[in-house]
Amino acid sequence: MRSRRATVLCAVLLSTLMAAPAALAAQITGTLRHSAGDGLEGATVSFSSGVAPVETAADGTYRAAVPPLALQTPITVTPRLAGYTFEPASRQVVVSDGDVVANFTARGAAQPQAISCAVTTTSIAPATAVPGQVDVPLLRVSCAASGGSVKITGLTAIDGGTIAGSKVSLKVVGAAGTLTGTPAYNTSTKTWTVTFPSPVTIASGSSTVFYLLQSYGTGTAGQTAKLYLQKLAVPSGTMVTGNVPYMSGTVSIVAPPTLTVTSTNLAPATTNAGTADVPMLKLSCAATNGSVNISGLVIADLGTITADKVSLKVVGSGGTLSSSPTYNSSTKTWTVTLPKVITVPSGGSTMFYLFESVGPSTGGKTIQLSAKQVVATAPAVVSGTFPQNSSVTSINLPPVPTLTTTATSLAPSSATPGQVDVPMLRLSCAATNGTVKITGLVVQDLGSITADRVSLKVTGTAGTLTGSPAYNTATKTWTVTFPSAVSVAAGASTVFYLLESVGTGTTGKTIKLAANAVKVTSPAVSSGSFPLSSGLTTIGSAPAATLTVTATNLAAATATAGTVDVPMLKLSCAASGGSVTITGLVLQDTGSIASGKVTLKVQGSAGVITGTPAYNATTKTWTVTFPTAVTVASGAATMLYLFETPATGTAGSTLRLAANAVKVTAAAVTSGSFPFVSATTTVR
Repeated sequence: MRSRRATVLCAVLLSTLMAAPAALAAQITGTLRHSAGDGLEGATVSFSSGVAPVETAADGTYRAAVPPLALQTPITVTPRLAGYTFEPASRQVVVSDGDVVANFTARGAAQPQAISCAVTTTSIAPATAVPGQVDVPLLRVSCAASGGSVKITGLTAIDGGTIAGSKVSLKVVGAAGTLTGTPAYNTSTKTWTVTFPSPVTIASGSSTVFYLLQSYGTGTAGQTAKLYLQKLAVPSGTMVTGNVPYMSGTVSIVAPPTLTVTSTNLAPATTNAGTADVPMLKLSCAATNGSVNISGLVIADLGTITADKVSLKVVGSGGTLSSSPTYNSSTKTWTVTLPKVITVPSGGSTMFYLFESVGPSTGGKTIQLSAKQVVATAPAVVSGTFPQNSSVTSINLPPVPTLTTTATSLAPSSATPGQVDVPMLRLSCAATNGTVKITGLVVQDLGSITADRVSLKVTGTAGTLTGSPAYNTATKTWTVTFPSAVSVAAGASTVFYLLESVGTGTTGKTIKLAANAVKVTSPAVSSGSFPLSSGLTTIGSAPAATLTVTATNLAAATATAGTVDVPMLKLSCAASGGSVTITGLVLQDTGSIASGKVTLKVQGSAGVITGTPAYNATTKTWTVTFPTAVTVASGAATMLYLFETPATGTAGSTLRLAANAVKVTAAAVTSGSFPFVSATTTVR
């Protein structure tokens, strides 16, 4: 009795809550009483005009909310309870904006009413299913409660098909979702015993529905499936009635839709680095036994290129399908999810084309693809000899930038002792397959003059490039490193001139040069018929005119930063054997002041003759060309004074100057113990 009272109270409360949004003030209330005056519990009170039915409470009262649309409308109120009649049998009321009372008197002896669950089943089994198909619906079970609420805690179902128990499974779904849990299967009786995670309660006068579904394993083609509902698990005292036996129709398991995949290799033997969309593999996909939906591919990368240098593209009949495939660096696989499922009808086919793009700097590597899987949605199956591989494509090494050098001899048949810049060899350097950077030369001395009496000079379009080449006395070679690399663009060329200067006392000797190598930066290579040699030049008699140079140090021990024209060196130049024309000087800055913080001045008997000296920051040398040549008559002499000016902010540095050469015209030679070096002056 207490259980029924709780059920009625819950029903009244639920009815009240459901009606709350309409208006709590608009209600129909009343009491159902025995003729003796006691309240009648558990009777159902029904209403017309859309008012929800309610049950009476333990004291026989009821309360029903009236929705706004039923206001001002006649409403028929009818009570019912098995074994009773009511006076009156019904009442008609009109509800405005307050409570309306409708009371009834019950007549008759109250007989205990049995609680029952009426079961109605409907087969929803399809005629066929396929191996691997999941959640195939077989039976719909409807359960209606009367005489009180019914609690269903589970069910027992019999497997009436021919599929082995290990290849078939059961699932029960109700209004609240899946109720199966893990059903126990008895292989002897071929029954499933299903215990619901929580009981399903059906209120008296209400019903619920269960759906029984099966899933089939692979290899079940040719078998059948059928299902019987043997019983529902309900409490003692609850009767279950219905259309026994509760059985589904028979499902025949037939061969599934099949997608047969074959491949054609499209991979070329070679391709170049940086090539996009290299064709690798064609996949042909044919459907039988039904249409097949393809949702994606799994492709393995079998090449040697790193993942950041290679990408995949998939093209179908509708265009590019790759989207942004996910790459797994551990397994070297791309998982391709198609932007839209592709449906292949039974008897039809579709094609996929797989391409790879390779990045730069991949020469010497390989690419190769493997189709590991074509993903089809259930129940279809995919057939084919997987993996299906393309052949290997080798990435060509890129063409190497090449510098081809040819030479033209410029060497005269003779020169004189002391002659400066005798032209010996012209090198023409042409670049192909890319830009080439030239960093220097290796030049061999093939003449008979000793190393201290001969020097090398290299000039190009930008001027002198020699610097101070290193001379190897054992191999008689100069290694020339250019102050800055000379770039030659592909298809262009540049020219270098090699000159030699010979000292005094070289009459009867010879000079000759050979270019052993033109040095270039990697990856470029240098090509040519090396060594490239000049002709032979013989040194004739010494010229008549000679300029003899001596020096006097003028440098003080200290000087102040910012002082202008600090005297450093005096050069005395005496001519003999004829007049000598002086054209300039080569002076070296051997102090510690930075090149931009010190300047040079040369003064002769006629005044300042410095001009604008060219400064080589690499060798720290000034090449001074006089604005007007200074001529010294035979037997006469001239003086040249050398000054330096340290800039402000140079305190702590030093000044020091060396005269490396006094330049004269070709008819004369210079004589002296070059270089002449001043003392060191400390800047304060």
